[in-house]
Amino acid sequence: MTTDYSKYQQALRKLINERQFSSLKFEDALKFFCTTISEVLSVDRVSIWELSPEQTELKALLQWSQSLQTIHSGDTIRQNQASQYFQAIKRNVQLSIDDTMQDPQCSELAQTYLAQHDISSMLDCQIHNIGTMIGLLCIEHTGPKRIWTTAEQDFAVSVASLISFTFENYERVKAEKQAKLQTRRLEFYTNLATDWQWQTDASDLITEIIGTAPTGDRTFNEFLGRTLWDIESLEPVDRSWTSVKNLVADRVDLDNLVFSISVPTGSKVFWELSGRPILDENGAFSGYWGVARNITERLRAETELRSSEQKYRNAARLAKVGSWVWDEIEGRMTYCSPELADIYGITPEELIERTVANKLPAGTAPSPGAAPYEKDLSWIHHADRATYRQVIEDAHKNETGYEIITRIVRDDGSIRTLHELCEPVFSNDGRFVATTGVLLDITDQEARKDELRQSREQLANLMDNIPGALYRVKNDVKWTPVYTSAGFNRLFGFDDQSDETDGDAVSPYQRALKDNDFQMMNEVVEAAIENWTSYEFEYPVFRDPSEPPIWLFERGRPVMTPSGEVELEGILIEVTEKHAAEEALIQSQRLDAVGQLTGGVAHDFNNLLAVILGNLEILKDELNEQQQSEFVDAAITATLRGADLTKNMLSFARQARLAPSVFDLNDSIVGVQNWINRTLPENISIRTRLDPDLWKIEVDHGSTESLILNLLLNARDAMPQGGKLTIETSNKVVGSDLVEAPNETLQQGKYVVLSVTDSGHGIPKEIADRIFEPFFTTKAVGTGSGLGLSMIQGFIKQSGGTVHVYSEEGIGTTFRVYFKAKTDCQSIKMEVDSPVSTLPFQGVRVLLAEDEAEVAKIIATTLKKQGCMVTVAESGDKALSVFLADPNFDLLLTDIVMPGELMGTHLAKAVRAIQHDLPVIFMSGYANEALVHGNGLRPEDIRLSKPISRSDLLQSIERVVKL
Repeated sequence: MTTDYSKYQQALRKLINERQFSSLKFEDALKFFCTTISEVLSVDRVSIWELSPEQTELKALLQWSQSLQTIHSGDTIRQNQASQYFQAIKRNVQLSIDDTMQDPQCSELAQTYLAQHDISSMLDCQIHNIGTMIGLLCIEHTGPKRIWTTAEQDFAVSVASLISFTFENYERVKAEKQAKLQTRRLEFYTNLATDWQWQTDASDLITEIIGTAPTGDRTFNEFLGRTLWDIESLEPVDRSWTSVKNLVADRVDLDNLVFSISVPTGSKVFWELSGRPILDENGAFSGYWGVARNITERLRAETELRSSEQKYRNAARLAKVGSWVWDEIEGRMTYCSPELADIYGITPEELIERTVANKLPAGTAPSPGAAPYEKDLSWIHHADRATYRQVIEDAHKNETGYEIITRIVRDDGSIRTLHELCEPVFSNDGRFVATTGVLLDITDQEARKDELRQSREQLANLMDNIPGALYRVKNDVKWTPVYTSAGFNRLFGFDDQSDETDGDAVSPYQRALKDNDFQMMNEVVEAAIENWTSYEFEYPVFRDPSEPPIWLFERGRPVMTPSGEVELEGILIEVTEKHAAEEALIQSQRLDAVGQLTGGVAHDFNNLLAVILGNLEILKDELNEQQQSEFVDAAITATLRGADLTKNMLSFARQARLAPSVFDLNDSIVGVQNWINRTLPENISIRTRLDPDLWKIEVDHGSTESLILNLLLNARDAMPQGGKLTIETSNKVVGSDLVEAPNETLQQGKYVVLSVTDSGHGIPKEIADRIFEPFFTTKAVGTGSGLGLSMIQGFIKQSGGTVHVYSEEGIGTTFRVYFKAKTDCQSIKMEVDSPVSTLPFQGVRVLLAEDEAEVAKIIATTLKKQGCMVTVAESGDKALSVFLADPNFDLLLTDIVMPGELMGTHLAKAVRAIQHDLPVIFMSGYANEALVHGNGLRPEDIRLSKPISRSDLLQSIERVVKL
């Protein structure tokens, strides 16, 4: 115990003797005390707090942590948070707590501040200034609780006294600095108020001058003992000496008398003099006391200001800028420039007279901050009046200026657009007394802006609606866009602008073009830049690998920017249809040429076969030997096969000699089916769906049976592993409202449709366009001539019909043959779509699932015109997602074969699991029975075969939707 006491006494003597804290700044001294206490008492935390003047709050000036070696400040402890603690520290010069978690004096802090910093014991001492507690020294022990010894308590109190001395010294120094500052301010303000003071006696002689000399090279001596009018270098500016003498003789107050003093350089210095008469105790005049200040610079500034104001008035007059001043107290205009009056079309006097505000009715109190008047807004355009009133009321309430563009209506009815700016004016005592502002007539500028905006909108609409796009790009590696019209991204398949400017080193256009096309374009553009000529080319754009390309025609030219850089600008036009038409024309010309050649060869070959066959038959009659007869029979068989081949060639060339007759197509199908069953393998099952009311057709009967046979054999070859073969017949009316239009067009009228569907491997997309070409076959060499489908197409077109094919790889193929129906005009009436009532399905919500975008677009357009609300999904998966998000649909209209997980039948099951009674209409380009058999569809479900007429579609919707 004695050793500890000596240790603390020694540390305290060192603090007092060395007084290191006295030479430090206040903040540094506090840190010195905290670190010293922490080291001497071996505690982790020491802090010094300041007590508020109301003694209700402690604020940490410095908090030291020995373990963290950090300084912190700003923490606060309020009396309402720790009332018992505040009572204890105010009552005790020193507060020693050995166990903070148990002592009731700090129980409120135990759960907050003390627990946060893991403080188990603390020793707090008051800090005083002239007997008043102003703060607190807090010694905070962390870890196991600590019992404070008497020596430690005495040491803490002693150091707290030294800290109190530091506080007193700091306050004293601060007070001395404040006093010096106040003295300097007083001197400064005195000098501002006057340059020198003067005094006269009863005889008006100057007896005293205090302050700086009136001029740089003159002293006060020449002024002393003389009257003002006796000083040769002094001259009154704003009055005569007689007037000055009279004022002095009358012993009245002298206010702002201006004099000039000549200096040796020839210039003058101007002084403003004011004075008051001095009366003795008897009331007798004993002289003047006064002040004077140099106003040379002020007069020069005023002169320059007047000159500047004149220049401003001249500029305002030329620029037609009006200015004004509004008295916020009186509620009236006190100044109006001629330019402002010209803008309003009246005189300044009339404008001032007509803009007086209306006083509020007696007894009406304005709202807080509002003006005590209502401003007359009859000049303001009625459409702008509410906004203008709100702006000026807010400005008055907030005592600020404002800026607004508004319109006025002049007396002659003309409308002017004005740009108004103003600022507040305050009196010397800070009151908001006026608003001053300027006003610019921008009617002409606004008119030009409107014209320019309209021109830009027209140009933008024109550019966005052309069948292509406009562009301007930089001549860099990536052809970075400077400007592109709305259709540009669509043409190249860019989702947004980011696709064009990403960080990829490869040009985004290169990803959509073939390498040779991209190289060709670069070479053409480089040549155009070199020769400074225009360029043009056509090329395919591959926007999506799964879709055929589109074709673009591009024409452009190099241009020079103001900075000297070369850029490219031009136009893009989609020519896909033109290119497709050209290819179709070439294909047609090629087929026509082959057809003409085939027809000519077949005709001559038929003549040769006739001679050969006739001679063979004669020769056979003359032969007796069996072996020789067999040779002749083989030759005759080969000749007949040649005749069949010739017939096929003539059918392809549309030159076959047809013998049309009227018959029922169903009978031909049944006849062929009776013997074709024997040639089909057992793993292929045949299903028929023949319309019992089928119309008659008038075509060549033998060619028709050959057509049926070819289609059935093709279906057999497409199903080497077996499958289902479906034959269907139906009546079809083709009108102008055909919802889906395939490549082959049909004339309007009545048709008998033969559909042959297989569930085989399907036709690959890359060869789908070639299947009707003559001699094209995918069969092995020697197993097919490649003329079967060509013969079918030639025969049916020669007969006035057409053939369509629908195929999906892995699902199957449907051939649909359209025969012109043979109808009696009297007995069979042409079915013409009856006019559709206006919006018969108003409000019906339809979920349309169709993977062919063009088909979906036509169907959706048709339904929307009838009042339906249509939501389109490009797959069964997408349609189910849409339905799950919002199942409030009245009808599901779905294709059967679609990409993705869900076919149309699977989609129907999924949505009906949610909405059991949802009507469903199925669409397909394949035979209905082949695709929907076994999928558990309901008997009431409607199945439509593509192409679908509008009447068929709307009648089907009317059957299933409850309106």
